[in-house]
Amino acid sequence: MLLTLLTAALAIMGTLLGSIVSGRFQERAAERSVRANHGEAIRRDRLEAVTGRCHVVGCVGV
Repeated sequence: MLLTLLTAALAIMGTLLGSIVSGRFQERAAERSVRANHGEAIRRDRLEAVTGRCHVVGCVGV
């Protein structure tokens, strides 16, 4: 009886620990995705600004 309870408790603790670790990995992946999207938006905005300036100034080759 005691061995069954210990086994069940160990299984429950393992499941809880696995869900916590999995959740943390998902949070980190979401944070990386947000940073990557933000960096891409900044790059795109800068490219649009430079392109717009070249059209106004008349850059050669653009």
